[in-house]
Amino acid sequence: MKRVKFYGLLSLAAFFLFAGCSTTSQNTRKTSDSAVSRASIQEVVKSHSSEIRNCYEAELLDNKNLRGRIGLSWSILPNGSVADVAIKENTLNNQAVESCVMDNVRQWKFPAYEAKSNRDKTAVDYPFEFDNSEELAAEAKKPKEEEEDSSSSAISYVLDRDVVDNAVAEHTKELMTCYSNELKTNKGLRGVITVSWTVKGDGSVGDAKVTDTTMENQNVENCILDSINKWKFPATGTPAPVVHPFEFEPASRRR
Repeated sequence: MKRVKFYGLLSLAAFFLFAGCSTTSQNTRKTSDSAVSRASIQEVVKSHSSEIRNCYEAELLDNKNLRGRIGLSWSILPNGSVADVAIKENTLNNQAVESCVMDNVRQWKFPAYEAKSNRDKTAVDYPFEFDNSEELAAEAKKPKEEEEDSSSSAISYVLDRDVVDNAVAEHTKELMTCYSNELKTNKGLRGVITVSWTVKGDGSVGDAKVTDTTMENQNVENCILDSINKWKFPATGTPAPVVHPFEFEPASRRR
């Protein structure tokens, strides 16, 4: 299976607050031609967010400090069913939550699509991040007699993925410059650089850092971080973490 990518450009799959996705397919396709769109995947995940939240909250009863990320991968078959569910990243380290989340994902149904071959399937990488710290802080501050707010959510969406996508698209040229400058001396340079950052309440960016890289080129990584740290998002009044993978590949490799 080959990753869906923009050759010589950046893949625009966004990992944003507590949920996001990237898709790959057996056949290299333009993002607009992907078998199952990222928006469709996002829609299905959101429709099941209460199930995922319940997996987490059940364990919070015994461990109020439980927090971390579970990065899952799975395949969407042409009939829309799910297969090959696996854990790719895990900082939560709670087997009960992991098993519960995986069992739920296996039962999900995505839009069916026409297969281009008998081995065709769409692979999805999707991180679920769980953090109860804000709820714990609010609980510590509220009066003893105040009842618990049942509307609190372990999974929330502060920044719309389109906001992140638009910001990346707006700054694509400067990010490509970071890559192109190094490509001049290393024609085979390619890889994925995953960056995390926090969008502060006023819309400015902080804490940008590389969380994973297959390119391993410090000049490109530092250039990207310098760029992102200058970005401006809409002010929401609430800090929002973002994780976004940027994939680079020379245009000459396009087939």
